[in-house]
Amino acid sequence: MRSYAIKRSLFAAGIAMASFGHASALEPTFVISMRTSKISEADVRRAVQIFWRNCQPLSSYTSDIKQIAVDVSDEWADFRLARGWKISIEATVRVPDDPKEIPRYDPRVHVISGNNLFYNIGGGATPGFTSGKRAAQLLCGLPITQNGSDTFKAVPELDFIKY
Repeated sequence: MRSYAIKRSLFAAGIAMASFGHASALEPTFVISMRTSKISEADVRRAVQIFWRNCQPLSSYTSDIKQIAVDVSDEWADFRLARGWKISIEATVRVPDDPKEIPRYDPRVHVISGNNLFYNIGGGATPGFTSGKRAAQLLCGLPITQNGSDTFKAVPELDFIKY
């Protein structure tokens, strides 16, 4: 009887801890590397959350994506500077080798499992995000290019990034 009560208490405590450990059970952990002081970490976190909500269907595969690595620095790429993006916010999402929900293969992009997906997020004159990798384009609802060029998804909510 006592063993059952202890297990029940530990189970309840586990549920309580899981409920408070994260802002959203469906949102992965953001690991942010700040290499510029021109934007606050709070604004970077807000930008990545907005990106994540707009990256469909990838953000619905909650059992596969646990973490997003975010590298923040001064922008240097001419084609992003032309968009008015002065800060580079690059999000990297790792697709597991053996995903539970994400398709492992798609004939439009071939192998998806085991890929690192790269996204650039910006505000400026054209708020949104880009990606040049076909698997990344497919999983965020971007047009798929066969030549590796970046495609863009407008996200007006990112217009607060005006650094």
